Amino acid sequence: MNKLIISIIMAMISMSSFAFDMKYIGVNNANVRQYADYSSPVIDKLPKGKMVTVYDTLNGWSRLTDVREANQRWVHSNDLCNTKGCSIGKTATNDLKSASKTNTMATYSKPKATQKSHKPRSVYSGGCSCGSGSYCYGPRGGRYCITSGGKKSYR
Repeated sequence: MNKLIISIIMAMISMSSFAFDMKYIGVNNANVRQYADYSSPVIDKLPKGKMVTVYDTLNGWSRLTDVREANQRWVHSNDLCNTKGCSIGKTATNDLKSASKTNTMATYSKPKATQKSHKPRSVYSGGCSCGSGSYCYGPRGGRYCITSGGKKSYR
């Protein structure tokens, strides 16, 4: 019985070691590096649309070779996508790379907000008295009526 349990556990461990993902290169000429780092030398370039096997990921990098192979091949994970024919803009990765080398921060300009036109739902015209049973609506959607003393009573 113990041998059977050990055999099942060993089979599960060996099957989990073969788990990998199939991805596609989403940029033109993705740099393949020897190590998972931008300072590592580029050893190859992969064309857009090429299917690759990802064996492992580490700090935003994907390893394209089995751990038992002597020459490791790494691609930045931002250059990969899940579907064939996908397209990824490379500018974000290049900006991060150049910003980290120069130790300067990239400037970010906030998008300009568009001016919304606020239109009241209804304008007070004397028909909002609490005695009449009708309500007015404020600019943020709240219901109210006007009391006999001229004050707003929110409902």
